[in-house]
Amino acid sequence: MAPEAAGSSPVGHPTFPFLNPLRKLLLPFLLLSLAGCSGGHEPEALPHDAVKLDPSWIPLRWIADDVVLFKNHDSLFAYDLRKRIESARVRSGPISVDCVDIDNGEIHFARVKEQGGSTRFLHGAFLNPKTMSIEQLPEDQSIWNGNFNCPRYLNFNAKEKRLKHEKLQVTYLGETWQTPSEYHFAFYNLIRDSQGALYILDKADASNEATRLLYLARGNDVRYYPVANSRFRIEYRVTHDPATKKYLIYQETNDFERKKGPWPLSSYLLTLDNLSFREIPVPEGPWVVDYGFLDQLKGFSCGISCYTHMRLFLVGEKILISVWGRLVNAKARGLYALQGERWVLLKHYDSDDPPAIVNGRDGCRLVIHQAGETLVPDLCRTSAN
Repeated sequence: MAPEAAGSSPVGHPTFPFLNPLRKLLLPFLLLSLAGCSGGHEPEALPHDAVKLDPSWIPLRWIADDVVLFKNHDSLFAYDLRKRIESARVRSGPISVDCVDIDNGEIHFARVKEQGGSTRFLHGAFLNPKTMSIEQLPEDQSIWNGNFNCPRYLNFNAKEKRLKHEKLQVTYLGETWQTPSEYHFAFYNLIRDSQGALYILDKADASNEATRLLYLARGNDVRYYPVANSRFRIEYRVTHDPATKKYLIYQETNDFERKKGPWPLSSYLLTLDNLSFREIPVPEGPWVVDYGFLDQLKGFSCGISCYTHMRLFLVGEKILISVWGRLVNAKARGLYALQGERWVLLKHYDSDDPPAIVNGRDGCRLVIHQAGETLVPDLCRTSAN
């Protein structure tokens, strides 16, 4: 075949050589424009060979070294990640399972389901892993006095309803501090009941929710740790790492507004061995933005914060944050790891569906379910380390 003549295209159309330098100049700008239109985000740090499971499996709790409790649309079951063996399934029906915890080998949970158009909490339910059957605790062993740490949702049919407004009060530096009032339950321990008691306290005569105190009681030892004051009403949540046996108590907010929001937040790493707290700042990430008038309209009467959510995790010595919601910037939704003073993207969320995440007992692995995908990455092998 004869070589092509200079200045002609492979299909015989004329070309213009003087356009080649211009094309080279314009190409980077074109690629940047296309990237912006495609909704791209920063590269993910999770390894590409993360284990993929059935996308309908939603993780509930890591219950043994390699065993995770899952649910799908109608059943509960355990799965051994190493042996790749699934247990017998428990037909639970189309219910959601809330607050799974383990006590003496039993898997306790509060079940939530719709009955007659209203939500009903079922208390004292537990899964026996040996028989893989759902059983009920006797009435005198309700969720209120069990040795597990699910929030004590009020069962209005039980005698414990009188505890709704009961408070824990202590004296610190000559002032009275007490547990804040909650609508659904009085107060609950932030750490394992078998490891002591940790409560958030407010000044009893305070006119706002700004001044707070961590109260830790373990055996005969009692510690007090003042937490960060804030002009915002900040809720405190806790995450636990079984590998290090440490707790992270952190401020939680659904306010991602840069101009008036509470960021950066504060967290407190609790080491039970020496009963010490270490304050760790929680910086803002790309989800903290300037919201405009149109965003306010999208939030309807409920507001933007009804559609923006966050949750922290402690995995080994790593602090993670999961950010999701319909009014979170689509490029910013995802799971991040705190590296120094910045967040590194681990996994981008492809939709605004709420993720389900549980962390393992080795300080490395976790299970992530989001947008029809269930992955088991090993964070000890990510590029974020």
